[in-house]
Formats: sequence, structure tokens, C-alpha cells
Amino acid sequence: MFPEDSLSIITAPNGYGKTTILRILRAVFMGNVDELRTLPFVSAELEFIRDDCPVPSVRDTLLIGKHQSSQFPLRIDITFAYTRGADGKKRQFVLKDGEYDNEEVSTKLAGIIAGAGEVYLRPTSLA
Repeated sequence: MFPEDSLSIITAPNGYGKTTILRILRAVFMGNVDELRTLPFVSAELEFIRDDCPVPSVRDTLLIGKHQSSQFPLRIDITFAYTRGADGKKRQFVLKDGEYDNEEVSTKLAGIIAGAGEVYLRPTSLA
């Protein structure tokens, strides 16, 4: 869709979540769950245009949701739900706060988004 040497610009007034969007993208692609837990958002939706899909309007979707499971001590669970647009196949996993291995999470996230092409972020609820 975009040439490899193209440039994208994110613009909005102060406080609209530009930095948060970029930090969410970095955390997802680096598998950094600890950073996702600290970012001020409730859910975010990433859309992927797959390189191997002949129909550009068919997109895969990764929905990231955060849920506070307890207040004292503060515990935040994160749900990752991936839907493959071409066949509707869904994969999901939940990370309970403190009950995960960073390397395992990175592997799972990489497996979920493997083969994805361009990515679009649609923040659904930035706090």
C-alpha cells in the first residue's frame, strides 16, 4: 500500500495520545508486557494488511485489552485476541499479572503477528 521509502506523520494536539500510540506499537513488537501494563490505555486494536493476502481490504486484527484484576495490590491482566481476516480464525491468550515469562510472551506475540505486513493502530480507549 505504501512504498518502502514513504514517510508517515502522526499529528494531533497535545494530550491526544500520539506518544502512547507509538509506545503501544513498540511494546507489542518488542514483546514488552511490562511497558503495556504501565501505558495509559484500556484497549487498542491493531490492523494488519498481510503480505500473503490477495485482497487488500481483508485485514488481520490484534485486540489488546487491559483489565485491573485487583486494586490492592495493583494487578493488571492483559488479553491478546488475534483474528485472521481471511478465514476468521481466532487466537487468544491472557497474561495474568506477574504470572508470565518475558521470553515466552515475546515468542507468543511474534507467533501471533507472524506474516503480518503493514500495521494500523486504532486506539479504542486511551485513558
